[in-house]
Amino acid sequence: MVGIYRTHEALEAAWKYFILGSVGIAMALFGTILVYMAAQPVIGEGFDAMVWTKLVAQARRVSTRRSSTSPSSS
Repeated sequence: MVGIYRTHEALEAAWKYFILGSVGIAMALFGTILVYMAAQPVIGEGFDAMVWTKLVAQARRVSTRRSSTSPSSS
């Protein structure tokens, strides 16, 4: 709908909308993968690791481990 008039400004806006939407969806997918990977050791593999009620119930068990390269781990 943004680029319906086919002017230079409308096409530029359509491309920006497409790029920003794609980046937003990619970041949401990445965040979902991070949540799954953090919950997997506590809850286990499969669908249960992505059910919000189970994630909230086990939230205290999900550790916030720091990598060995972080400055506070030395």
